[in-house]
Amino acid sequence: MPYGGIDWLALTQEPTLEPELPICDPHHHFWDLRARSIPYQTYLLHELNADIYSGHNVRSTAFVEANSMYRVDGP
Repeated sequence: MPYGGIDWLALTQEPTLEPELPICDPHHHFWDLRARSIPYQTYLLHELNADIYSGHNVRSTAFVEANSMYRVDGP
């Protein structure tokens, strides 16, 4: 497994506990490290949606980022 890969996530699958429980994910990050020659290291909206709709009842989440993927100009 390459360094930083996510193959380890498939090693253990667990059932969703309390799927009816409303959840607010306190924060998540987006990252895209493809520019750094690590092609498998992305976590963007597509990956977040896959996680959110994987059986949990996520009702809201907060996007948190610092010094990454921000506009260099404009509002």
